[in-house]
Amino acid sequence: MTTPLATPSSRDCAVFLTHVWTPAVSDHYSRLKREAGVVLDVYLAFQPSSSGVPVPTDMNPDIVIGLEQGASLLPRRYAAYRKDSREAPWGYVDLVWCTAFLDPLLSGYDRFWLVEYDVDFSGDWRDFFAEAATFSGDLLATRVRRRSDDPRYGHLGYFRMPEPAVEDPVIALFPISRLTRKLLESYRAELAARDWQGHFEIVLPSVAAYLGLAIEEIGGDGPFTPPERRNRFYRGPFDLMSTYETTFNYRPVQSFHYFGEAPQNFREPNQLYHPVKTDQSLWQSLRLLRERSKHQWRTFKKRLR
Repeated sequence: MTTPLATPSSRDCAVFLTHVWTPAVSDHYSRLKREAGVVLDVYLAFQPSSSGVPVPTDMNPDIVIGLEQGASLLPRRYAAYRKDSREAPWGYVDLVWCTAFLDPLLSGYDRFWLVEYDVDFSGDWRDFFAEAATFSGDLLATRVRRRSDDPRYGHLGYFRMPEPAVEDPVIALFPISRLTRKLLESYRAELAARDWQGHFEIVLPSVAAYLGLAIEEIGGDGPFTPPERRNRFYRGPFDLMSTYETTFNYRPVQSFHYFGEAPQNFREPNQLYHPVKTDQSLWQSLRLLRERSKHQWRTFKKRLR
């Protein structure tokens, strides 16, 4: 049964961001726009893999944005990206998001959903966004936790923040997330004024925490998940991120086909899935399939105990 339409408290839009364009990705975007478009406006943003890469001839993006276009918006952040061989480029894709969200085309919106191409929903996107329109928070993300909860987080060694800042920095996973205009403008001002360095997964939420902005998790079962959303849209705390015990993680791959192509690959209905990888070579698919099989076997053995 389809969820009744919610009335957003402010003007919302969703930006589908991709750096690859195939028939499968095109169909996936069309489904998102068709279903979610009943609830909010949906835009297509293309991030070329490197400067000078042309827009695919069969693609008609609303926004074309690269890391270098963030230079005028976040000059300190861009300068750090140019110097950082360890985290670049993917540790700095906040340059892409912020520039896209603050594009004049989106000037009438107050809240911005990011939906990366390898995120899927095993149901009607309208249902997800109709419910999510009622969620509060300046920053909505997944797998939100504090540094003290995850001392082995892989990007801590490169993280630097000015003093005084937050006592316990915040980390999050962003493949699907929502930022308010207030957060975007405040983030821009703070990064222009003071020296924050490191991967966006810890810089962006830590700046939000420092500024006293509201941070919430979309679902799961973490310290930032509101009680009414416990295990909604995906299960468990952040430490399931490298297991097959949840539908939303960092790895292993959940499916090599989108829900619109192969709904039988999605084991639970009305859940967010990540990562869904349809753009892999045969060798890459075999490697990822082997990795996933190992995770499935570990999960099976754990359940037998």
